[in-house]
Amino acid sequence: MLKHLLAIWIIIYPCRLLAESPLEPPNRPPQIRHTYENMRISEGVNRSYTLQDSFFDPDGQPLSFTAHSSTPEVAIVGLAASGFYVSAQKAGQSLITLTASDGLLGAENVFFLTVEANAAPIVIKPIENLVLYRDSGTVLIDLSRVFADPDSSKLAFAYEKNDDDNDNIRMISTAELLVTPGILGSLSVVAIASDAQGRSVSEPFTITVLDEQGQ
Repeated sequence: MLKHLLAIWIIIYPCRLLAESPLEPPNRPPQIRHTYENMRISEGVNRSYTLQDSFFDPDGQPLSFTAHSSTPEVAIVGLAASGFYVSAQKAGQSLITLTASDGLLGAENVFFLTVEANAAPIVIKPIENLVLYRDSGTVLIDLSRVFADPDSSKLAFAYEKNDDDNDNIRMISTAELLVTPGILGSLSVVAIASDAQGRSVSEPFTITVLDEQGQ
């Protein structure tokens, strides 16, 4: 009788231990938080994105990431700090694959990246030739109103003149030219706008300064 009771206790006791021990919840795969549909950038442009905005782990586990471009001659993709970067090389399309893994399970965020050809800046308001009297007052030329970029890229402005000793014109800010008519004669000037990819456009004009007699 004692042996039968002991056998029953040995069978029941482990079952009670299993019943009282909570089972660990199953590991869940990483989830996609944000997709990048129809991403478009211009050639020569570099952009960075945060991977934490792309994936999350429902169990709170740390994630590791990879990034791959199907056509690296069109776009290069890689990891940097806590995100990934895209470097557009030339016009075309590439399939970008971002992968997140918790060490056991993973998830992929796949999207097409279209690299558009970079358009050169354009002249939207030509600069008129200036005819001024000496010491008649200054003229301000805002180059941000003269040029525009079809790709909405930030432009850098500069100018050239055919006489370095003539200081009738000078740059007073990143986008403004100031004309101060002091030296008599004619000066040829070229205003230049360049985008970040090195494409540029120029706008020529002349500054003629006359004396009080109009000579």
